[in-house]
Amino acid sequence: MMKNENHPTGKREFKSKNLVAERKRRTRLKERIYALRVLVPKITKMSRATTLDDAVDYIKQLQNQAMKLQDELMMLPNEAGDCEASAASTEEVKPLINCKEEVQVTLVHENKLHIKISSKETTNGFFTLINVLSNLGFEVVDINWVVFRGVATSMICLEGGDIDEVMAEDLRKLLLEMIRCDSQDCKECS
Repeated sequence: MMKNENHPTGKREFKSKNLVAERKRRTRLKERIYALRVLVPKITKMSRATTLDDAVDYIKQLQNQAMKLQDELMMLPNEAGDCEASAASTEEVKPLINCKEEVQVTLVHENKLHIKISSKETTNGFFTLINVLSNLGFEVVDINWVVFRGVATSMICLEGGDIDEVMAEDLRKLLLEMIRCDSQDCKECS
């Protein structure tokens, strides 16, 4: 350091123009290292370099685990019974050919039903189903609707008037007939 006559000790004092900005940067870095320590389950030492090394190892472990799970998922038998060996298949996913329409009606209470419907996906079948149920006097409480490879599965929770087992079976038959007509583009039902 150079001597400075204006300074009481005779040494020159260096002041950084960016001292405040540098402190903020170090504070942000420190906070992010702490946040990383919280996320990584196994930290061997509390130094910054070790924390980063442990985080990199943990991320690699998660990536390997994700790849193994994807491989297992691809090896699960599909609906046709065969296994897909290639994870990077470039073929377009084809819809299921043999989809059997199915309706299950479960009476939960005297005024509450659970309905599970599986059928081929149609453009307006779902909305038609909801309209029919509404016209029959049921209130839709909850709906889960999933479409996979051309097959639509609906889980519907309904509330309505007093319903017994016979009425639930009649409702099941009505819905089954309705989805069969819709999936076959029945001219009589249109």
